[in-house]
Order: sequence, then C-alpha cells, then structure tokens
Amino acid sequence: MKKVNLLFLLVFYASRVCPQSGFSLEDYKQFLNSHQNMTASDLLQMYNAGTFTADLNLNLSNVTYFDSICLKYNLTDYEKQLVQQHGFMAS
Repeated sequence: MKKVNLLFLLVFYASRVCPQSGFSLEDYKQFLNSHQNMTASDLLQMYNAGTFTADLNLNLSNVTYFDSICLKYNLTDYEKQLVQQHGFMAS
C-alpha cells in the first residue's frame, strides 16, 4: 500500500507542478481504488508493454554526452556496465 500512496503523491505533485491537459485527479483516484489488487499480469493485459531484449550490448562510445554523464554522476564501472547491457540503470 505504501507504493500506491507514494505513486499517488508523485502523480498529485506532478499534476500541480506540471499540469497536463486531460489529466483528472479524481479519475486517477477512482482508478487506484478500483484496481488496488491488480497484478503485473493484469496491468500487462491492459497496457501491453511489448517484449524486452535481455541484453542490448550498447556501444557506449557512440552515445552522445555519455562521457559527460559519467563525470557528472560519477558512475561506477558496474553502473556503466548496466547501462551498456540494459540501456538504463537505477542508482
């Protein structure tokens, strides 16, 4: 339940800071209430995310500004490896 509350807070904050046309906080609350027991499979049936490649094996030397990003965020070799393999990483 904490994850849902955190998600709600993030969406609520974003709706106040960066208002979007067509976004209704009340509709979102109703969606959360009616789908509180939703599983990952249920979500994928509603919104197909497609298939993902297990290993992208990106050539990071071709990624524009990747060297600057590494310096700015002091990425470790392991973090760079994750970006190379998956195209992203969370730190």
